[in-house]
Amino acid sequence: MNRKNIYIMLIILFAGTQLWSAQVPWSIGENLRFSVQYGAITAGEALMQVEGYSTVAGHQTYHLISFLRTNDYFSKIFKINDRYESFMDVNLLATRKFIKDINEGSYSSQRETIFIPEMNVVIYGEDEKYPIEEQTQDLLSCIYYARILPLTVGESYPINIHDSKKNFPGTIEVLREETVSTPLGEFNCVVVRAYAEGATIFASRNGLEVWYTNDEWHIPVLVSLKIMVGSIQMVLVDADMGV
Repeated sequence: MNRKNIYIMLIILFAGTQLWSAQVPWSIGENLRFSVQYGAITAGEALMQVEGYSTVAGHQTYHLISFLRTNDYFSKIFKINDRYESFMDVNLLATRKFIKDINEGSYSSQRETIFIPEMNVVIYGEDEKYPIEEQTQDLLSCIYYARILPLTVGESYPINIHDSKKNFPGTIEVLREETVSTPLGEFNCVVVRAYAEGATIFASRNGLEVWYTNDEWHIPVLVSLKIMVGSIQMVLVDADMGV
């Protein structure tokens, strides 16, 4: 093969790669670890990981994993050991599968949900189907989806979320710029509020607030969630940006 043909082949391969996956601000192997604070008390830790690629129904997805665990001290008050897995289509940037394993106090629940974005439907079990909107996200993928957006202060962005057999038309509202101090240093951030109308899928009708770095990566460095008594904060303490 001569040099011209090699050059043409490289162009074709590069173009194919661009069509295969949308550009995103995270990398495979990204691992973010947070300290979970309840007021002045360190209650546990949370992790958000881009585990790798995974194929769901013949479609390539980003395999996203999140853990939330209370430490030994706080577990004596109320024990939490939750795991979420989201499979986000690399082209559509919409959920294809969501696994939720909840263990909170004496309550436990495990559920796997299949999303078919081409048909705007979600499936529970073998044949229990519910309609969904275009580019629907789950409770984990919505945090990553926000990172794709411009996140311009003063702007709001619609987002469709599905959980527990219900659709929630949501909004991602960019409130302000703010400098945040963490154990990893200071970050210039944009403060984003995510909420869904009339729902408590974020444990609060006021939604949750996320401080994303004000750059092209939009890394979450602080998450704040108001609950019935006080608030919970997740502060970034360690980050591996992957490859």
